[in-house]
Amino acid sequence: MTARQQRSGRTRKPAPATSLLARLVAWDEQLSQRCHVRGWGYEMLFKVLEWSGHGVPWLVFAAFLVAATHPDATEPDSKLASWLAHVPHIKPGSVLGPLWDAAKVPLMTREALHQAAWQFCFALFLDLALVGTVKVAVRRRRPSYNK
Repeated sequence: MTARQQRSGRTRKPAPATSLLARLVAWDEQLSQRCHVRGWGYEMLFKVLEWSGHGVPWLVFAAFLVAATHPDATEPDSKLASWLAHVPHIKPGSVLGPLWDAAKVPLMTREALHQAAWQFCFALFLDLALVGTVKVAVRRRRPSYNK
């Protein structure tokens, strides 16, 4: 304590100890604000990044993966094969063709691909449940500029 503080009767209050979590939240808010203010011309990239973590596109992809790897998907008279053949830009022999063209996937059988697709679905639902639980437990309000 200095002599001046002793004469005036004032004492300096110790600075409050900030927790690691409080500093992390403050840093997150500053970084988020900086990204919003500067813009950097990457708004589209930020939107793609935001949507890449959204559950709906992943659920649609998982459902398509299960349907495309179903053992009946290659039978010429099956409804699933005719539906998959009419999906635009996705036909057997295209980039995604190996999903239901077992001859082009030499290391895995159709049953193994179908089982892997179901395991992917299970992992996706587990991920959505765990992330949803954490988001409910640790709520971070959306910044006012990002609504």
